[in-house]
Amino acid sequence: MKKIGLRVNPVDKRVDSFLPKIVKDLKYFSVKPIILNEDAEQKGMYVQKEKYLEEDLDLLIVLGGDGTILNAGRMSAINQVPILGVSVGSFGFLTSTDVDGFRETFKSVIEGKFILEKRPLLEGLIKEKCFLSVNDLVVSHHGHSSVSPFEIQIDQSVLKYKGDGLVVSTSTGSTAYNLSAGGPVVDPEMSCMLLTPICAHLIGVRPMVISNKKVLISAIKSKKYSLSVDGQHAVDFSNLESLEVRISDLFFKLIRSQQSSDFWTVVKEKFHWGN
Repeated sequence: MKKIGLRVNPVDKRVDSFLPKIVKDLKYFSVKPIILNEDAEQKGMYVQKEKYLEEDLDLLIVLGGDGTILNAGRMSAINQVPILGVSVGSFGFLTSTDVDGFRETFKSVIEGKFILEKRPLLEGLIKEKCFLSVNDLVVSHHGHSSVSPFEIQIDQSVLKYKGDGLVVSTSTGSTAYNLSAGGPVVDPEMSCMLLTPICAHLIGVRPMVISNKKVLISAIKSKKYSLSVDGQHAVDFSNLESLEVRISDLFFKLIRSQQSSDFWTVVKEKFHWGN
């Protein structure tokens, strides 16, 4: 691995104390990382702007939590750059190691002793605008109005319900907003789409798991509705526009240490499932 990028969470104060150790560990292996965040200039590090991701990075190391990895994942997926997540706090679903274990984990990576997971992504299209999502696309009515009618078309079938919105989730995002809204947990490498209504007005409107199909979503009467991408980016659209969602041809590539906990162990530990 010759070209290695390093992306940090610029607003997390803990990064200031952890970043020098990560850089020192990389230098131990004669690796000089390219810091991708402009905010890293304040930390006295060499900075390469985000457009460097368009070039041929061999690996992107992300120092932060799951939110930082989500942000990096959308960009790195365009050129299929694998990500190694390093946690600075509580263990997340997308991080492979913490700062203390980074050197040993990175040693395993450069020796080829790692697991490469290919996580399916979602594409949301409105007219000619395309939004790539690692976790979820959330459609909700705009403002503080009452429950709104939503229409979902899957193949030739049209489903209608009233509620506060809809979570369209990847398998990776099944443990995020989808789970909070009552959706199921699924294996993160499954190629599927989860449709979970938010506060549906009918008890019979339940979450669905569907295969690789195109889904059209419309807000029928609301003048405006909001599309949230991974909870980090929101755009408003009118009721004259439909959102088309499909499973992307791109993947979010995540590197796992062979010693890191498997997904279901993490689920058990974080959610106290079966304890």
